[in-house]
Amino acid sequence: MADGRATELWDLIGGAVQDVEVWCNACGHHGVVATRGLIDRFGSHHLVGAVAARCRCRRCGSKDLDSRPDWRDRGPGVVTRHTPDEDRG
Repeated sequence: MADGRATELWDLIGGAVQDVEVWCNACGHHGVVATRGLIDRFGSHHLVGAVAARCRCRRCGSKDLDSRPDWRDRGPGVVTRHTPDEDRG
């Protein structure tokens, strides 16, 4: 969040990013979960980053998961603080 606090599920409602992406670190499987369903299950103040701790990979059964807002529909953008020119070396 711009104000320095962690992103809660309710922060995603009505914004440009409205779903949560969950990624398995063990096998690479990933999926998108609707935020409204997560709010019904965990509450509106549940942290987006903490969703992964409540999930299990459907492919391999691992609990080594990460969760984040689903930014994929927003275009390639800049990852971390690197710009395309810095990566060219």
